[in-house]
Amino acid sequence: MMWFYNLKRKTRVIITVSVWCLTIVVCGIFWAMLPENAVSIPWWQAIIILVLLAVATVVTVFAVIARNREKKAMDDTIQHDKKNTTDISDAGKRIDSPQNNNVESKEKTIEKADVSKYSKIPDIINLVRNRNNDMQDNISFCNVGDDVDVEYDYDQFLYLCSANGFDIGYLPEKISNDLQGSERIVIDDITDNDESFYAVKVAIYKQLGVNLPLHTKIVGVTFDNRQDYIKASKIDDAITIKHAPLEKYPEASIVINNRTGKTLGSIKSELAEQLFSTFGGGFVLIGNITDITGGTDDKNNVGCNIVINEVM
Repeated sequence: MMWFYNLKRKTRVIITVSVWCLTIVVCGIFWAMLPENAVSIPWWQAIIILVLLAVATVVTVFAVIARNREKKAMDDTIQHDKKNTTDISDAGKRIDSPQNNNVESKEKTIEKADVSKYSKIPDIINLVRNRNNDMQDNISFCNVGDDVDVEYDYDQFLYLCSANGFDIGYLPEKISNDLQGSERIVIDDITDNDESFYAVKVAIYKQLGVNLPLHTKIVGVTFDNRQDYIKASKIDDAITIKHAPLEKYPEASIVINNRTGKTLGSIKSELAEQLFSTFGGGFVLIGNITDITGGTDDKNNVGCNIVINEVM
């Protein structure tokens, strides 16, 4: 009956109720067929009723066992998490951005941090691609306020979210691209939509200031021959991130490939503001190129992902 255990909980309930309803309906039909002076029902009808009762009982027992197994698995996971983490309100999540196709680069890094280090107003985001049976079952065990772990899925090119050790959906593409590597994420809302699917919203709290090392991507890569400069770059090339203020953007900074001496692009404005606020004017940081993206038939332009390691 492993196939039965693997069914979605709602499906198991529907099957159990349907079997009992069928048993009751058949008993009613046989009762209506009995003559007024009948002392007992025919033997073949009795066998059918007994078989239906036996099937309904077995299905009910398996449904109860399956539910108990789910509860035990969830309880064990939660207890394990409690033994290995501090109070959930003080847990911060640090996310490694996508690098090259090295398996180790897919692993997330978790750092404990005081919640006071995060913004008080979060971004509320709907998770996507979570309507399959497994994720829907996983969501049914989650609660609002549960911490969310995030790991980059190279098959989907999105960040995969999990709570209490169970996958619950993906962050949308735009949000995945904008993650700066130092966010705290929690479940904000779980609702049943009109199609009887669970919908999950998460709250993303951005960290105040900057924690190094920090993974991000370069922006402004289509200006001033920067496409050619990125194509001439290599993974692991050393880079320098310099504060380069502009009249309209006093926090602006640029990224230079140390090997070629060419400017590859800029740091996105929101992160540049954090760098400026944390390290002050004239800062110089060092890092490396972690990935060069694009350059395919579907996407001609190339992009560049980097890691900022330390202050020079």
